[in-house]
Amino acid sequence: MHRAARSMLIAAIVISAASTALAGTLPLTAGGRTMAGPGAVTMLKTVMVPLITNFFGNDACVTVVNTGSVDVTLDTTGSGTGQAVVAPLLSTTLCQPALTAATLTCSGAQGGLCHATWRMDR
Repeated sequence: MHRAARSMLIAAIVISAASTALAGTLPLTAGGRTMAGPGAVTMLKTVMVPLITNFFGNDACVTVVNTGSVDVTLDTTGSGTGQAVVAPLLSTTLCQPALTAATLTCSGAQGGLCHATWRMDR
């Protein structure tokens, strides 16, 4: 095997191992202002999972870390609405005055399952 091909193969194995390791961990931990979570979610494409429903309407932020290889969409509802698409291996936080609900949807054009972790903070 040529040296360049061997280097590319080793790099592919390392990236694959890192992705597998990340998918099996919970990258968010509870902090001093955490009100719910952290939680882990695995879902099929186009499935919506409620993270928070019938919440009391306190000002809060929801953080999502996409630990998979398919886009997920975070939606929040409160005194307004918010939406963010979270690409694989990235994270986002949406803050909402008077938060009442938050959902996560497996939204990517890519195939496969969605994997994400989430947490809600004041």
